[in-house]
Amino acid sequence: ALVIYDPNIRHPETLKNPILKKALMENLQWADIIKGSNEDYEAIFGNQEPEEQLKSVHNINQKAYVIMTAGKSGSLALYDNRFTRVKARETEVVSTIGAGDGFNAGIIAFLAKAGKNAREMIKAESLFRENLIKTGTDFASDVCSSEENYISISFGKNWKNEEL
Repeated sequence: ALVIYDPNIRHPETLKNPILKKALMENLQWADIIKGSNEDYEAIFGNQEPEEQLKSVHNINQKAYVIMTAGKSGSLALYDNRFTRVKARETEVVSTIGAGDGFNAGIIAFLAKAGKNAREMIKAESLFRENLIKTGTDFASDVCSSEENYISISFGKNWKNEEL
């Protein structure tokens, strides 16, 4: 199984608790995909450039595919010492509540559609990794385009019928 971890740490004070900090570090070490927001990484690693924050995660777990979402600024990812940038989708934002969960749902849906070879594809294919992020972006954009804070049924049905 692939382990996807979203640290969801918004306040640096959380990490003053040594038990919580140890749990965070262990979770980062075990994950295959680490997806955090720019706010998460800033709370964890301080006010650094996004590339440096992702390198910090990479130093903790060199095998993980590390993703940073940054709202309308798009996403940045690091794998095998190579960065990938994906633009945000043009969206009329109604609410950002649930955007991160929607992004994670997109990652999971993409991996489920990819099937058994997903782990190998993450390792071998930069286009696969980029499409993984684009799918997360599409799901998050759908969530942000309504007040409902979840993936719309019409979007889910349309995406289900698309080819990878």
